[in-house]
Amino acid sequence: MELMADAMKAKNDISKRSVLQDCNGMDSCNCYFNKHRVGCASDEMKTQCPAACEQCIPAPGSCTNMLPDSTCNYFMTKGYLDISHYQYFMSCRCTKASGLCTDTQDQETTDVTDTDIQGQETTDEVQFRENCLKYHNLKRPNHNAGNLTWDEKCAEEATKAAKRQKGGRLVHTRRRYRTWGNVVHGENLAYMTRATPKAVIEYWYKEKVNYNQGCQTNPVECFRRGKRNRKFDISHFAQLVWKKTEKVGCGKEGNVIACMYGPTGNVLKTQEFRDNVDP
Repeated sequence: MELMADAMKAKNDISKRSVLQDCNGMDSCNCYFNKHRVGCASDEMKTQCPAACEQCIPAPGSCTNMLPDSTCNYFMTKGYLDISHYQYFMSCRCTKASGLCTDTQDQETTDVTDTDIQGQETTDEVQFRENCLKYHNLKRPNHNAGNLTWDEKCAEEATKAAKRQKGGRLVHTRRRYRTWGNVVHGENLAYMTRATPKAVIEYWYKEKVNYNQGCQTNPVECFRRGKRNRKFDISHFAQLVWKKTEKVGCGKEGNVIACMYGPTGNVLKTQEFRDNVDP
């Protein structure tokens, strides 16, 4: 009976593959992230994410990790796929190790130890990401704002923004380049010697003093005054604690740290500030 069952399964697999088309590469990071979160039972997932949901035949070698296999395997041993603010990162950068894609060719796997990735830049990146999220979310509850989640697209755009800065003069990204998915994203920038997420977020948060000195009455004018004179700036603090903002991603280049936020804060309407920024 078992032999017959195996034969039937093999026949069904062959029949299934015969009616499927070849995949055009891998799906987007969002597909693999959503596959991890909700699975592929819905017709929408099967239509929008055919490769992730195995509705097409993957090309040999198409199921890969964006990071070194040893690094991804190590992250899996540490349980990163089960930690909410790492799940998008793992689904996107370590798709194969996370078991979210399948390949048509067998590949050899090896055991991984801590020493295999010791000193690799990717561990620094994870620590940077963790600290950015940690210190944002330590400040937001003080102003009745919910915790942010990490967004890889925001991080990618923030890294580009950080790399564009030259000579310590900070220039914000134009609005059209901060808009994707029909959502405008906010941006905070900082230039600081030996910049760290903790130091930079503390620096932005100090603008709370400016906000609490009469800005509740006319926050829009306070915002504009701060743009004319950095001494009175409130924009970084406001974005940091803006209630409607749900996601953040940050990047670093040298002494510059940039963070992108979605949706944007600092909407220039008095009621928006009053609704989103608690003193």
